Amino acid sequence: MKKNDIKDNHYPSTLVCALALVTAVAQADDRNSWNTYQPDIQALGSRCISSNSNQYKTPGTSDTGRIATYSVSFSKAGTYDLYVRMMLGSVYFSNAFGDDFQWQEVKNLKIPEGQYAWVNLSERFASKKSADQTFTVEAPGTQVFGIASRTRGTRIDAFAFGLANKTFTDDQLTAAVSGQTTQELIGFEAENAASFGSETLTKSGQKLLKKYARQRAASIAGIKKQLPQIDRQKKQACQKALAAQKLQSVVYDLQHLAWRRGYLHKVTGLQSTRERVDKGPSQIADAEVLLKHALAMPDGDEDKTRAVEAAQKMLEGAKKNLAKYKARLPKAIEQLEQARQQKPALDRELEVVAKALDKTKATARQAYQKLGVDDFLASDALDGQLATYMVISEASPFGLARYAQQGPEQQKAIDQLLADQPLMLRMLVADGPVGNRYGPAVEIYRAIQKVSPKAKSGLFQRLALAVALEHAEPIQLESR
Repeated sequence: MKKNDIKDNHYPSTLVCALALVTAVAQADDRNSWNTYQPDIQALGSRCISSNSNQYKTPGTSDTGRIATYSVSFSKAGTYDLYVRMMLGSVYFSNAFGDDFQWQEVKNLKIPEGQYAWVNLSERFASKKSADQTFTVEAPGTQVFGIASRTRGTRIDAFAFGLANKTFTDDQLTAAVSGQTTQELIGFEAENAASFGSETLTKSGQKLLKKYARQRAASIAGIKKQLPQIDRQKKQACQKALAAQKLQSVVYDLQHLAWRRGYLHKVTGLQSTRERVDKGPSQIADAEVLLKHALAMPDGDEDKTRAVEAAQKMLEGAKKNLAKYKARLPKAIEQLEQARQQKPALDRELEVVAKALDKTKATARQAYQKLGVDDFLASDALDGQLATYMVISEASPFGLARYAQQGPEQQKAIDQLLADQPLMLRMLVADGPVGNRYGPAVEIYRAIQKVSPKAKSGLFQRLALAVALEHAEPIQLESR
């Protein structure tokens, strides 16, 4: 470190410590009942919301933490059914549009365990006389509805509104969520809410939410357009070859286990027995020394009796162990000799399955090469679009909008981040910010670079980014 670095206040490590303290503030406990932006490989968009508590009473005015609110834009008046794609559990949903929610309980849904399924909530309760379960849109515009948690573990990844006089397939509902929305069918992901409990978006935030959701959808569409077209038969052949390789791997593992049990375990068993026999005399000698010292203690010492008993017990145990392992030794030697005689046959059997595994690997490798995707996978042409998709997905459109709605500077920071593909790639390679808080991370990162120009490249740039990612989630200070 040079003197000028200190004199000019350009050495980033000092700034790093300062910014770490500035960003260390207590976190609020909003006690929300929804875990938002949960990764889920089965969910549409690989994200879902999930309930984290059991609350079986109808939501009241004080239960805001249980409620997720959605603003939905309709371009056509009419009567709509509400569809939800969910897994497990049960929920409450508002049975009409508007802020004054009237709740309908949803439970005992026949959904296959461990799977998502589309459920027409309006149709399910059509026979109920207590309330009209369809949703009326009197004129084009934005409508509000809510969903409230009921049982822990409930997962929801998407909603859709479709005209009640129409029938929609699961594929059509899924396509609507993926961006193929029509006047008759509107779909959206569950994470794109206007509010989750105390986490609320303003009107500008809701516009930003839609903007970031569109950007993510556009990145997905752009990626799909550039994916190589693979011959269906070649794809099936590759899948078949990979399945055969996986099966043969299991066969090999079982045969290798038989080899270990048939030979290797006998070797280690004999070694262990011999070690215990060899150590037996020294353990007996140590116990005898302890007993001698215990007996030599003064008769008036109150610890003498306990010390003598402990030493005698140790001596008896050492003698029993030596006798036990001496008795086991001949059998262990006999078992090893039998294993040595059987080893050539075990080796041949293992070699046969190993060769079969190598053959299935070669077949799978050839089938994969016929797909012709090596150059595509080795290319970095899609890195930028993939980075955009991953950042928006990890942060979630709601999370980005919640941060950006704070003001023009925050919105500018998000826009600059999403336009800076190299920076997004560096963040992702570094495992992203704590809590997926990309907004605060880029704010800290830019602040460090503003104060210290040296943090714009090289080692100090990497250090600045590391600090920003680590301190994106406020650190709760403990008072002493």
